[in-house]
Amino acid sequence: MSIGARRLSRHAASEDSVIFPTWTPGVYYIWGNNTDVFSMDYVRGGQVVLDWRQIEPSRGTFDWALADSRIRNYADRGMPVVIQLNSSTKPAWLYTTSGGAIHKCGVWRDPRFEWDIPHYWGTNSALYLTIMQEMLEAVADHIAGSPYKNMVLGIRAAPNLIGTEQFDLNDSSVNITNASCNYATTWTFALAKKMYEDVMRLYNPIFVPKGVRPILRSKLFVDLNTSTTLRNELLGMNKGWVFGTNGTPDAGWGKVDEFYHSVCVSGQTRGFYEAFRENSYYTHPLSWAYWRQLLELGRGVSYIATYSEDLIEALPGKPQQAEYRAAFDFSNKYAGTQHLPDQAPGAFIAFRPKYSSSDNYSNYDSLITLRNADGTLGGDASTVGLTSNSGANIIGPTNQRFGRYARRTDLANGKSTFYLRLDSTFRSSLTAAVTVRTTYLNTGTSSWTLRWSGGSKTITKTNTNRWLTDVTTVPLAGLTGTLAANSDLHLVASSSDTTFHMVEVQR
Repeated sequence: MSIGARRLSRHAASEDSVIFPTWTPGVYYIWGNNTDVFSMDYVRGGQVVLDWRQIEPSRGTFDWALADSRIRNYADRGMPVVIQLNSSTKPAWLYTTSGGAIHKCGVWRDPRFEWDIPHYWGTNSALYLTIMQEMLEAVADHIAGSPYKNMVLGIRAAPNLIGTEQFDLNDSSVNITNASCNYATTWTFALAKKMYEDVMRLYNPIFVPKGVRPILRSKLFVDLNTSTTLRNELLGMNKGWVFGTNGTPDAGWGKVDEFYHSVCVSGQTRGFYEAFRENSYYTHPLSWAYWRQLLELGRGVSYIATYSEDLIEALPGKPQQAEYRAAFDFSNKYAGTQHLPDQAPGAFIAFRPKYSSSDNYSNYDSLITLRNADGTLGGDASTVGLTSNSGANIIGPTNQRFGRYARRTDLANGKSTFYLRLDSTFRSSLTAAVTVRTTYLNTGTSSWTLRWSGGSKTITKTNTNRWLTDVTTVPLAGLTGTLAANSDLHLVASSSDTTFHMVEVQR
């Protein structure tokens, strides 16, 4: 979709008749040279980073010139932004008598950063919250009155206690140097956790009434307060959205996956997610970038924040431009559709083994699931799960995006079939034949068969050792959910095993 075709839509809030701007889901640009993004027609929005120290140079006095300039840079090109409201360095006045009179207790040092540790707990907690509230109210007022208000998709909330994200002083990076803070006798994790939650609770009453959407850190709901009551209080289409920053396909994220399924796949709220790069990214960045997109799509994330280093690889002239572009186009096609089965452009499943036995989610899927022979959810017992040693050993060619993970049949143990079941609402919403796209590794010269109710198609492999995609039209009458394992489609290997990456069912 071209920049000019980006679509703004609105929906009215059920409470207080607030109107929020909402923009087309898909790939969003983060952390890079802001001039690159304007040549990327596959990017649907960007990021503006504001630091507390920059916008409030003295208490109660605000400078919006830099913020407005950055927002306008996107807005003039028809691109929405998510605003990161950070405080990597605290404003100097926070520690002065005429400003906040908050003690600076020390610093948090890691190999890349050094952050202030303000005395945010104990007797100072109420004052710190008041100062934070003043800043947030000023931001909300400014955006609400800005000619670019409708270009702001939302405000990324931060506790802004130590640096932007940190709050826990039980860490080897902590260096407390100010005895006045009484850290050893007054700080506790419980107090820090409460302060984190108290800051997050500031956002909804400040921003929502002004039609500015808060996007709240999922860490609050995943680690610090897991009650359904809090989720229902703060999250919703006309309340807060959620975001996280630890997305990598090369790890198990059991609690995170469970949370995003419960609030995003369900349709309760929307998700915005930023990647977290481990060393495995640098081994095979193409496959990492692609599978990371699939990870977020499987979680029901609508807005997939993607590093500029990945996005520039899809520009014309880059050596793997077509592969990267296909990855981002796939995200733009399916982002924000999993909770809308009767409207989604299709269903897909990317096959992947469980990261660990405690991980409830393995395949990255939307509106189609892999089943065991007895019809139960999972498929782990019916197929071989193939891994790549976290990207070190790609399955198939490394210049194709598909083979970070895969699944294979196991004929030696009587497991010849993948059983695939469509979401019932998606299936019942179909009105015509569908296109089934099956991506498989073309090794050996045996065959595999795609089956549906009343029909089948057999594909003979030609041993090119490339990933290929078969495209087959399946009649609507062929999707009945009546095949073995109460499934709609079967992939059946014969003679020798076949490795599969994905099945996509397009309207």
